[in-house]
Amino acid sequence: MVAATVGHIEVVRCLVIDCGVDVNTKDNFGGTALMMAATKAHIDVVRFLVIDCGADVNTKDDYGRTALMVAATVGHIEVVRFLVIDCGVDVNTKDNSGGTALMVAATGGHIDVVRFLVIDCGADMNTKDDYGRTALMVAATVGHIEVVRFLVIDCGVDVNTKDNYGRTALMVAATVGHIEVVRFLVIDCGVDVNTKDNFGGTALMVAATGGHIDVVRFLVIDCGADMNTKDDYGRTALMVAATVGHIEVVRFLVIDCGVDVNTKDNFGGRALMVAATVAHIDVVRFLVIDCGADMNTKDDYGRTALMVAATVGHIDVVRFLVIDCGVDVNTKDNSGGTALMVAATGGHIDVVRFLVIDCGADMNTKDDYGRTALMVAATVGHI
Repeated sequence: MVAATVGHIEVVRCLVIDCGVDVNTKDNFGGTALMMAATKAHIDVVRFLVIDCGADVNTKDDYGRTALMVAATVGHIEVVRFLVIDCGVDVNTKDNSGGTALMVAATGGHIDVVRFLVIDCGADMNTKDDYGRTALMVAATVGHIEVVRFLVIDCGVDVNTKDNYGRTALMVAATVGHIEVVRFLVIDCGVDVNTKDNFGGTALMVAATGGHIDVVRFLVIDCGADMNTKDDYGRTALMVAATVGHIEVVRFLVIDCGVDVNTKDNFGGRALMVAATVAHIDVVRFLVIDCGADMNTKDDYGRTALMVAATVGHIDVVRFLVIDCGVDVNTKDNSGGTALMVAATGGHIDVVRFLVIDCGADMNTKDDYGRTALMVAATVGHI
């Protein structure tokens, strides 16, 4: 195998012909000498193993990959051509994840292999892997625009096909920020930018989640994407951007586009609350200082931004909301709990100290169950 990997044909010949080594022996991952040679494009070794030694061209490794697939993965067109044309290997064979030679070639952006498999071999362009992805989708995911253009323009692949999660090629391209692919699919192909996946998400939302400001700007300014649409959890593009702390996207949506910072999700949460929950202090400051986000508004559980920040122990956010913004530390939620109580429950001693010593939080107030901060801390064992 090692001789096949590095292409030493004479050594390979000696081991097989003179020594009788089994050409179909597998390594710990199920790989064979043929696969190793195919991976490294040693066509002379590949030919010898197949033609002279009868190596099994259809055997699979532990991942379900054949020699054709590994050659297509790395774009070795000569090996691919030999295995298909001379050996009759099935181009539509699938690996353990449902992937085909065409899909792995598309993933790698190997346009010559993609063209050959489709045009010369009739590879199925619409077959899906176990995740529901087509060759177009995997090419869009990694941003191989040449492969995307070929499959759509030359082959007529359906740009609106969805994977198991309801995502289209546009969505997967937007997720990873491939602006050229996004632009092509929208401008040249007319894909609907407001199409939703199985969770109600749109291309704008996934681009905002990834912080891909160029894609976000394009979808909003050039394509008129709906900035206020909500997913199945009631979240807007602003909320998801705030959740992951993409301040540039947040700033664009609010300042340039006028998105309402106080819009609620299905649980009454707002952009400020989600930013406070994950400690994105720059987003919190921007929403409060620059945008006038309501710091005292409550979600459906009666929690304020201060409470959610205290719950997870984000001292910087807590300090900002109390010291800079004057939020009342003794405000209660629907169960009578306070910021001090939730901080004590979580064992966040720095937040507890700050609220008590610096802010004078009421240590003796009780929730609706008659519990004090001391009791809830004792209940969960925070000594």
